Amino acid sequence: MKRTGFTLVELLVVIAIIGILAGMILPAVQWAREAARRSDCQNNLKQIGLAFVQHEGAAQVLPNGGYNNTTLPTYNASLAPYTGDKQQSGWSFQILPYIEQKGLWEGLPSHTSAAQKQTFASSGLIRGYFCVSRRRPTIINDKFGNAHGLIDYASATNVASGLAADINNTGVDLGQDCAVTRNLNTIAQINANNTTIYSISLAGLRDGASNVMLVSEKQMNTNNEPPALDDLEGYCTGHDIDNVRTCAFPPMKDYVAQTENTATRKYIFGSSHSGGINVVMGDGSVRLVNFTVDPTTFQRLGMRKDGVPISLEN
Repeated sequence: MKRTGFTLVELLVVIAIIGILAGMILPAVQWAREAARRSDCQNNLKQIGLAFVQHEGAAQVLPNGGYNNTTLPTYNASLAPYTGDKQQSGWSFQILPYIEQKGLWEGLPSHTSAAQKQTFASSGLIRGYFCVSRRRPTIINDKFGNAHGLIDYASATNVASGLAADINNTGVDLGQDCAVTRNLNTIAQINANNTTIYSISLAGLRDGASNVMLVSEKQMNTNNEPPALDDLEGYCTGHDIDNVRTCAFPPMKDYVAQTENTATRKYIFGSSHSGGINVVMGDGSVRLVNFTVDPTTFQRLGMRKDGVPISLEN
């Protein structure tokens, strides 16, 4: 009688072959998915870079880093957002009109006070401010019930004073040697029309726009559910570790820990990508900077006028 089925040995062989093929294909699929995510992140930064250029064309200066970590957007007597050095909120608020978020930037016609506009501006969920390799777009509520749209990207500070002195207004370094300069004008100075101009134009990138870093990805503890110390204020903040990091140390991969970021980690750049971080330069180009980048080279990347040539080999 003719046999019509498979023997146990034949079935085991087929299963083994399928397992081997799956083992070979799965890494390729994962690589392709990460490549797509990296491309999406690069596109986010490309749009941010283009917004910087458009802002410079409209206001004659690049967006600045804002005043400090407690500053919400500031508005003039007509309730229009201040621009240039009169705007206390940082770059990630200032570029909203150029990333198709003009409504968040201006506020609604029904908003009749600066407080209403501040609350509204902070509440946006901006997809282009998140790297899909890390997380989905996220909003948190503060203790007063106000929503804050978060952000995965940060501008580069000067490295002269290293960490907190440059970022959290605790030291003397003014953070003016980077592309996204620190704004040190107070509301009192603005009202007295006694402001100092800190923002720079593209011409201020004296090392050449293609050699100066604007914005990149910030390193995060992916185990921390927001709010974390470096993921608390959102994109509508002034000079703060939510949207500003330092080039004093090389970038590092995102990590998982049970506690808040350490004193060093919460100030540096990093990503959930396997090889490095995506960086948008002053000319709008996006580069991959390896985690193994020379520390001195990375420091120079955050300086706009040190006069030292930079060579990035990826």
